[in-house]
Amino acid sequence: MTEDEKNCAELLRVQDPDRFLSAMTADGETRAALMVVYAFSLEISRAPWATQEPMLAEMRLQWWLDQVADIYEKGQVAPHMVMTPLLALVQKHDLPRVVLDDMINALQWMIYHEPHADQAALDRFINDTAGGVLRLAVQVSGGPLPDLQALAQLGYARGMAAWFRAVPALENYGRGAPLVDRSAEGVRLLAQEALAADVQARKMLKTVDKRLLPALRGGWMAPSVLGKTIKDPDLVFHGGLEPAEGISRLSLMWKTATGRF
Repeated sequence: MTEDEKNCAELLRVQDPDRFLSAMTADGETRAALMVVYAFSLEISRAPWATQEPMLAEMRLQWWLDQVADIYEKGQVAPHMVMTPLLALVQKHDLPRVVLDDMINALQWMIYHEPHADQAALDRFINDTAGGVLRLAVQVSGGPLPDLQALAQLGYARGMAAWFRAVPALENYGRGAPLVDRSAEGVRLLAQEALAADVQARKMLKTVDKRLLPALRGGWMAPSVLGKTIKDPDLVFHGGLEPAEGISRLSLMWKTATGRF
């Protein structure tokens, strides 16, 4: 690992341990690449939270958009812990600019306190953020790209599970209304749809290249989280979806040992 890649890994170890652990199941270059992709996702997601001033938050997100533009339009960036190694990944793996731009632009919603317009808007947010990072993680893993529809379904399921876990913090900080329908039945239906997407994606990805498995393990606890939500939707609003650390790690170890995700 380069020094920048090591710094990305350390950032994740402290602030996003789930993705850090899933990336650690990869080998060599893939591990380093996943650390960079996940660090990029983490850093842009923090931009709207860094200030209560909307204009300043907009400027922070614009900075990231400008850095991405420099990668694709100039082939260079100013030295930066995340963007420097990301430039190398873009050039090596031909990462699509639209995915990076959409990940950043989706976070505009986090700046303001308005709810999502409708369920379709929330779905787009999940697809652009969680779906985007999964697409990048898979692409930098070096194997052939799997069915993109299956990948999108898996990203949606993983993203919705993470969103459910984040609801209490989002509401406490007044960052809009995280869910369009807060009713028990509405939450249960949303979890059921996400779990169905996960099941369908797994069927379609059954014969995926083994090099992609570590990337697909990001958010490995999603089926458990969605199952708990279906059983008791009220857990979403009281922080009851956080898995026990020991059980979570054992689950990851089992999936890694058996070649699953």
